[in-house]
Order: sequence, then structure tokens, then C-alpha cells
Amino acid sequence: ILVSAHADNAPVEELSANSSNLKELSAPPPNPFPATHRQPGRNAVADHANKPPILHVTMQTGRVDGLPIGLFSDKTLLMRANGRIDYLPTDQILSHRVSDQPFVSQDFRGMKLDLHGEFGNSYAIQYANPFLVVAKPSRINTWCTRFQKFHQSIRSYCTTYGIPLRNLEFSLVAIVFGSRTEFNDFAKSEGSTIPSNCVGYYSQSSNRIVMFEIDDPYELDSTLETICHEATHQFSFNSGLHQRLAETPNWLMEGFADQFEAPAYSNFSTRGHASIWP
Repeated sequence: ILVSAHADNAPVEELSANSSNLKELSAPPPNPFPATHRQPGRNAVADHANKPPILHVTMQTGRVDGLPIGLFSDKTLLMRANGRIDYLPTDQILSHRVSDQPFVSQDFRGMKLDLHGEFGNSYAIQYANPFLVVAKPSRINTWCTRFQKFHQSIRSYCTTYGIPLRNLEFSLVAIVFGSRTEFNDFAKSEGSTIPSNCVGYYSQSSNRIVMFEIDDPYELDSTLETICHEATHQFSFNSGLHQRLAETPNWLMEGFADQFEAPAYSNFSTRGHASIWP
């Protein structure tokens, strides 16, 4: 079921553990980065000359800096250094100025510090290239291993079939809450409306995947399949397979993500004897 969001809503895809219950919110254009960029986490260096300049936007609430990727009569779309896309209403913009400094993405160390400030000491943040994983301290290593296995699998698949990828501009943030209540509260704070049986989603606006721990072992595999589906979306929109906020054919976007729900493709499941086919 496709639902078009209003332009000022964050575009979010939500997928429940029940594969028949799919809901996606889509919104406007584009990804500004060319096809060759450094891996996330490396220090920004010599390619500054090829980067577009930062735009300083003074709002009624303060100044916002980033890369303008959409200038419309009613809003400006500004990409932040951590990969987030902000929607700035024109009637709240007081002034803007083009900086002489180039736009450079934030490295994983800076993003990790920001995540610590956002989630506090009750959550651990660990870099598992190219993911920055936020999870409960007792579960952080398990989730890092899962996401790295997934990344190895999808990279291997693309290499095998000659699918070109650009290097990732931003670290991929994956948030795993300790409970459904925390997950629901966070989604609500982001303005995301999710169904009651949703176990995870990817937001093109925040560029994050968000999920929560499942206590029921019988639900774990279907939950991991869902999360793998969302991680495929996140990787695809950051590696150039799809373009963020652009109109992507649904058969391509969802078909590619569905494929990596299969245990043999995603390397992400706990089942030892499941079918290898998507």
C-alpha cells in the first residue's frame, strides 16, 4: 500500500513482521552526491575542492548549516553533515548566506559523540563499519555482528552481479531500542505514524533505521527478516542504487529489499534449515 506524505512530513518506510502489512511514505527529490566519495569514518581530506559550499540559514529558532538540495517556494531542503535532511519552512527563514567552507560529511567519531548525547548512558554506541549501532550494552556486540554480516552479504551480491556502488558518504545509523514502548515513543517524537505491529522502519529524512528488541524467540526470525529489509533500503539509498527522496519504482525498491529477507541472502537469520530462496 503506497501512501504519499505531505511534503513537510518525514518520508518513512514502515514494515511490520506481517509481510502482508506494508506501508510506505514517500516524498520529493534528490541525492546531491556524485558517484565517487570516500568511505564514512575517514577524515575529510583532499577532495574539499570538489565539494559544494555550506549554506548558513538563519531561522527564527537559530542558525542551521548544511547543503541545500532543494529550494522551493514554501521550503528549503537542507542536508546536514550527519546525513539528515531538514525541511525548513520559507516563512520561518530570516536570512541565508553561502559560506566559503565546503560541505563535508561528519565522520563516525563525531556522529558517535552526538548519539551518546542523544541516547545517554543507558545505550551503547559502537562502530561496525559502515554502521553506527545504538543498542543496550548487553546486546551491542550481537547487533554489530548482525549488521556487519548483512553488509558483507549485500556488498558481495552487488559485486557478483556487477551492480555499481558508490562509496558511502555517511555512516549508517541503526537504533535498536530495548522495548516496543521506547520504539513507539521515539517514532512518535519523529512524527512517524506506525501501525501497532510495526517492528522497524527506515526514514529517508533522518537516514536511520529504527527497531526494537523482540523477547519472543518465535518472532525473532521474522523480525530479523524485517530489519534486513529495512537495512537493505538504507544501504540502497546511500550507495547510489536508489536516490533519496526521488520517485523510485516500487517493484525495484521493494523487490530488492524483499530479496534480502531470505536467510541465505542476508546472512542475518537464526534459522539453520530455512529455504535459501527469497
